[in-house]
Amino acid sequence: MSPPALAPQRPRCPPVFELEGQVDPGSVSELHGAIATALADGHHLVVIDLYAVLDMSTQALSELCAGLRRVSATGRRLAIVGSDLRIRWVLQVCQIDGLELHTTIETALASPPSDAEARPRSGWRELLAMKRPRQKRSAPDA
Repeated sequence: MSPPALAPQRPRCPPVFELEGQVDPGSVSELHGAIATALADGHHLVVIDLYAVLDMSTQALSELCAGLRRVSATGRRLAIVGSDLRIRWVLQVCQIDGLELHTTIETALASPPSDAEARPRSGWRELLAMKRPRQKRSAPDA
C-alpha cells in the first residue's frame, strides 16, 4: 500500500486539506505545516477532509488533536469533514473549542460559525446521527 499523504489542497478559499490512506504522525506533521501556512496567509477557516482516511494511528490522532487545539487557541474556525465514528468520538473527548464536525465539504464551507450543524456534538446519539455517506461497493467477480 502506498504511504498516506496529505492530498493536494483544493484550489479554494478557505483552504480544504485532504488526508487519505493510512495516516501516521508524519502525515499529521505535514498537515500542521500546511495549516500554519494557510493561517499565516490570513485564512480564518480551515477545513480538513478525512473522508478518504482508511486508518489513523492512535499517535497520529493524538497529534491531530494537539495541533487542532493550537489552531483553536488563535480563534480560527476548524472544520472536520467525513471522519468515522471513532475519530469523531476522540475529537469530542478532546474538547477542542470551536471545532466543527460536518458530513460534507459543502456544508463546512457554507456554515456560519453559529450554525446548529457546525456546533460540536456532545453525545453518542448525536455522533451516530452524523453518519458518513457510504461509498458504493462493486459486486464481487463471479
